[in-house]
Amino acid sequence: MNKVFDFKREYNIYCDESGVENAPRYFVIGSIFIPRDQKKKITLEITEIKKKYKFNREIKWNKVTDLHIEFYKELVDYFISNQDIEFKCIVVNKSDIDYRFHNGDKELMFYKFYYQLLRRKFSNDIQYYIFTDEKSRSLKPRFKELSLHLTKFSKENNINVNIKHMQEYKSKEIPLLQISDFLTGAIFFANNYKGQDSAKNKIAEYLTEKLGQKLDQGTNVLFEKLNIFKWIPKKKYEDY
Repeated sequence: MNKVFDFKREYNIYCDESGVENAPRYFVIGSIFIPRDQKKKITLEITEIKKKYKFNREIKWNKVTDLHIEFYKELVDYFISNQDIEFKCIVVNKSDIDYRFHNGDKELMFYKFYYQLLRRKFSNDIQYYIFTDEKSRSLKPRFKELSLHLTKFSKENNINVNIKHMQEYKSKEIPLLQISDFLTGAIFFANNYKGQDSAKNKIAEYLTEKLGQKLDQGTNVLFEKLNIFKWIPKKKYEDY
């Protein structure tokens, strides 16, 4: 008799990336995890913060300026205080990537790191809905392939998981994708441009102060509010 899976919880995951295509040393893939039944409440609360500051544009890390510094600080405060929002990211030093392991394919490499990020958060008896920021790719998004590998991982590790939905969206349509962009950008900035005199540095330092942790260092896997996984190639890891 086939086992009937009972998914006791549902989570939405909102993913973004920063620095994959351009010059900085590190790139970051980030993801926000929230209970699916909290989506409307969280979205409404973000909208209310925007109204409070008369912020009528898309929330994006690249648009952080001194003009709206108090708005972005309140976003940080909201993230810290809301126990239903968790952020996890993977930080990759581009000089450590050996493209021979990715068939010389930059896009394949990118999705492999997506896999490394998401699989570490999978928990038993959960159904996931995954939303990613729409990007230009040389090939069609490898979502189906990524989904298959994540499903294979859950089966091999006896984790009862189902990926119900996985699709790209325009970030301007989904506030939680914008928050993912904002937090991913902060980690990207701290790893590549730390110490610059700018509004972005002020926000990165504010986030550091509120969390009590540095944004350019990896965190313990058990730290759930903002978890940073700094990827180290196996060969390099064995040298430590």
